[in-house]
Amino acid sequence: MQQKRTWRPYLLIGINILILSLSGCSRGESDYLIDTEFVFINESNRTIVFTVKNPTTNKTISLSPNERYSSSHLAEAGYDNPNPESCCQGVLNGVLDGADRGDIIVEYDNKTCFIEAPAMISNYTNEVLGERSFRYTFVFTDEVLENPIRCL
Repeated sequence: MQQKRTWRPYLLIGINILILSLSGCSRGESDYLIDTEFVFINESNRTIVFTVKNPTTNKTISLSPNERYSSSHLAEAGYDNPNPESCCQGVLNGVLDGADRGDIIVEYDNKTCFIEAPAMISNYTNEVLGERSFRYTFVFTDEVLENPIRCL
């Protein structure tokens, strides 16, 4: 009977070592993080209002003509070597309210309109700031605002 009790602690230790070693085999999240900065510049003649999301809240941004807003985001991405032209549409979808639908809601001139251009990462100028660190800049112009998908 004494002999049966002796192997149980070794079995428990072995199971714990196995669990720890298996959980250590996966790549850490830090291998997939992308640091992104989104800059929005209002070069139109109107004051515009839109929503920027972050992990905890939504923030309403109001930009007067010639104002700019910058927002930084640390996001997970499944790219070993991300390319700024193709990696970050999903990040943009998480930043702009509604961008995953292909548009965002912008308020200006006492109306609310669905605008397509800021919802597509291809409409942003991009800069590589460092390894896995990018800046995307979108410029609101009168032309962008005068061509909404629809207004309410």
